[in-house]
Amino acid sequence: MRLPLYQKHGIIEIGAENIKKLSVFEIAYNSCMLKVATWGSARDKYLIKRLQSSFYLIEKVAGNPPKNGMKIGNSKNQRNLPNPLKEMKIITSDSIVKYQINLSDLDTLGDKKVAEQRDIKIYKSPLVIIPERLGLSNVISALSVNDVLYTNSYSGIAITKEPKSIANYINGVINSSISSYFLFMTASSWGIERKKIMTQDLARLPIPIPNPNELESEKLNKLLEIESQLRQCNDKTEEKHLKQQLDKAVFDIYNLNQQERILVEDMTKITINWYMNREESTAIIKPKFSQLEAYAKSLISVIQPFLNTLNERKIVAEIFDVGKAPLQIIKFSIISASSSKNTVEKIPAQELEPLLKSIAQKLPEQIADRIYTKRNVRIYLENEVYIVKPAKLIHWSRSAGLNDADIILAEHLGV
Repeated sequence: MRLPLYQKHGIIEIGAENIKKLSVFEIAYNSCMLKVATWGSARDKYLIKRLQSSFYLIEKVAGNPPKNGMKIGNSKNQRNLPNPLKEMKIITSDSIVKYQINLSDLDTLGDKKVAEQRDIKIYKSPLVIIPERLGLSNVISALSVNDVLYTNSYSGIAITKEPKSIANYINGVINSSISSYFLFMTASSWGIERKKIMTQDLARLPIPIPNPNELESEKLNKLLEIESQLRQCNDKTEEKHLKQQLDKAVFDIYNLNQQERILVEDMTKITINWYMNREESTAIIKPKFSQLEAYAKSLISVIQPFLNTLNERKIVAEIFDVGKAPLQIIKFSIISASSSKNTVEKIPAQELEPLLKSIAQKLPEQIADRIYTKRNVRIYLENEVYIVKPAKLIHWSRSAGLNDADIILAEHLGV
């Protein structure tokens, strides 16, 4: 993790959660796994593999693969557009591309010349246009029901499969969190060096093919209805609400379980937000009690099933309110199932603030020049475990709760 003062002192901090184990065979078989391990967990690795093996490449669903647009000018091989294209509207790097393309907002190419013309078929509607430039922290796309030109700042998918609603379907999927999740975890540029989505990365996006006999199914109709509302929406608050509905509809199409939905949501809202915004990211602010509660419930959801065999025990959490301390503590206890104790409780503990400040100063350990590791602390007692980590949201997300539960179980089972 880059510390807030990284640009000043150049110190890189590596936490225990950053250390992953991968087999050489696994990387050789699927090169994406190296990047998945960089940004995700074992759970993410499993989910990415499942998406890749269960669904189809976008070309199979659309009828054509994504194609890069034309390059304008600044080349020795400049040429005029052929007559059929001269009067067509064009999407340039200045164009606003979101949900739907309106030709009235676009201009023609005019007298400008092109360096690369491309096959005219890639401009045929219905089209789904994807800018290489990202939104705030996500991939976006727009539907065009008219033929339209686009530059090499965009990728376009000319839909040739029937019915025509396939274009709306693909537009909805690409605008959902699951496409941002998958592409961030597997893309060749985004998440590595540049905040761009390349055409070759889009080509690997796995999408379920709607069954022709189920095109009127409730799940698909819900997705198409929300996609239509987004294309017509002009209110930011309503757009945010519709995006949440779109994510749920797409999750249903992909048959994601609750824990997989948590992985996707936290990756897009927290991890990607941190990568895109660094020191200004919400991922490194102090977590609220509601977020710590969600973390605790997420961890409990993994461990509790192991206690359900005899229905005699349950696991509960106590969240210590430690004021402005740089570390946060949560205590998990295994108690009698008959106890009336709440699953999650808040415990005032401001007196721990000085102690936690002292512990925080001792946790970093230098392992090389300008490289430090900061250990997360887990204290195991007979029927209790204390988890101590930096008071930053990225360490206390719901997906972090799932991963910490996996670690606790692994340590107890001796794996």
